[in-house]
Amino acid sequence: MVVGLGYSEKMVLKTSPLAEWEGDLILLPQVAPDKAVLNKPGKRAGDSVLLDGDPPRLLVSLGTKEKMDAVTIRKAGIATAAWLESHLVSKVGIDTSSFHDLEFNVALDSFCGGLLYGAFQFDLHKSQEEVSNPIEVILLVDEGGDDIQAQIEHLTHTVNSVNLAREWSHEPPNIINPVTLAQRARDLASKLDLICTVFNQEELAKIGAGAIISVGQGSKTPSQMIILEYPGRGNGLGKPPVVVVGKAITFDTGGYSLKNTKGIVGMKFDKCGGMAVIGILNAAAALKLPVPVTGIIAAAENMISGEAYTLVNQRPTITINPERASPRASRWYFSRPWS
Repeated sequence: MVVGLGYSEKMVLKTSPLAEWEGDLILLPQVAPDKAVLNKPGKRAGDSVLLDGDPPRLLVSLGTKEKMDAVTIRKAGIATAAWLESHLVSKVGIDTSSFHDLEFNVALDSFCGGLLYGAFQFDLHKSQEEVSNPIEVILLVDEGGDDIQAQIEHLTHTVNSVNLAREWSHEPPNIINPVTLAQRARDLASKLDLICTVFNQEELAKIGAGAIISVGQGSKTPSQMIILEYPGRGNGLGKPPVVVVGKAITFDTGGYSLKNTKGIVGMKFDKCGGMAVIGILNAAAALKLPVPVTGIIAAAENMISGEAYTLVNQRPTITINPERASPRASRWYFSRPWS
């Protein structure tokens, strides 16, 4: 039973009765022994040992019991995803009875979440020959399959939303700029039944949002303010929303405080705050949360040109250190009362 395919399309989780397993590899997560033992993984979370058998078994360390927690187990899952990818594994079964001696739901969530996070790769612009097929991960259960199914569906929605934010964050500035980001937000809202409102540069000027306009005024691509609204469900309908705000400087040259060659390389990631907002709204809709959620994204491209903001253009209401212009200017407007 397929329960989810991540946005990276690198791993899919399924559930199946243990008695029906016919694959070539079984994965056994386990607590590491206090001392080194032959044919057992080490103390570090994610250490593994491959044992011959029919089928072969991959023993994966979750760390020692006294140091083990949800974060450690997630790290073990991330390391396991890397092992599966590097060994070109296409299908693996996980014996979920391995988690029965632990806090089952937390351990299963953490390990499987680590697998999905660890499987993520940004390869949208690679040729088809360079992109590997998704790894099938089969959760093998003796009983309680329906409960595990529901748990994995919830987890998959959550991780998919994180991976969506990661995927969009990795997109280069010739693919995502303020205008194309606004269109992506509209498309996502249409798919998820969210409400999407976009303020273009002219509308931003009318409401006095001069700071965000200043950040983007050196670019040929105008600044945008994107508002996504998830109305909630059930008793949450009509209640005040949780509001999240994120900065999306789709590329940050530094403006006239120009970044050096090394520093400018990763400036497509100056939009990650806004992409986190996208992920949160995606998760709220996918999980059908009762509480309303509103996301606000300030999108601009900080470039250099004859029109770019300079220190002598300071507005009387705010003072901007040019080295930190984009985050301060992007946030300034949202500190004002508005409707």
